[in-house]
Amino acid sequence: MPYSTIIFDIDGTLTDSAPAILYSLRNALLATIGKDYSYEELHSALAAPSYITLQKFAGDRWKEAAHIGQTYYMEALNKVSLFPNMEKTIFNLHKKGTRLGIVTSKTRIQLGRSFVNYSIYPCFEHIICEDDTPFHKPDPRPLLECINRFHANPTSTLFIGDTFSDSECAHHAGIDFGLASWGCQDSASIKTDVVLNSPEDLLKYV
Repeated sequence: MPYSTIIFDIDGTLTDSAPAILYSLRNALLATIGKDYSYEELHSALAAPSYITLQKFAGDRWKEAAHIGQTYYMEALNKVSLFPNMEKTIFNLHKKGTRLGIVTSKTRIQLGRSFVNYSIYPCFEHIICEDDTPFHKPDPRPLLECINRFHANPTSTLFIGDTFSDSECAHHAGIDFGLASWGCQDSASIKTDVVLNSPEDLLKYV
């Protein structure tokens, strides 16, 4: 079935932000709990939402670590870029009339300091950030809020992400999930309806 509405995650899906995430996480944990983890030790964290990772490593000080981590993430924005061919694909989808949205764990402030500067930003009709709802992925309610804003038919809506949390969010919301293989760190445990090997593969489904 062709999809008329496609909703995206940002980190690991639209943008290659792994270097910046690892940099901010490492420095935040060092500042908060005094432990210097290697990037290899932290690499598995890319498969989970940041708040879950911080709870795992920093325990009851995870909110403090999150606050510090935001500062380090902003320092590392030069390490973040759109994945290859993502810009062209988003422009082509938009030109075809596909309605595009975003559900992200980023805050509005983080979005405003980074993603809004990309040329593809105006292509997205609705964007749900972490601070737009009291619920967060894998809870389906942020995604359901985005779908409601579109007045979209769930059967013709696809959510694209790179993690188990994204997959759970989509399926609990009752829509199909497309795996962004280019940013996925661990696909073995992820239930997916559409496997995308490159951004251009999306054009086959609209």
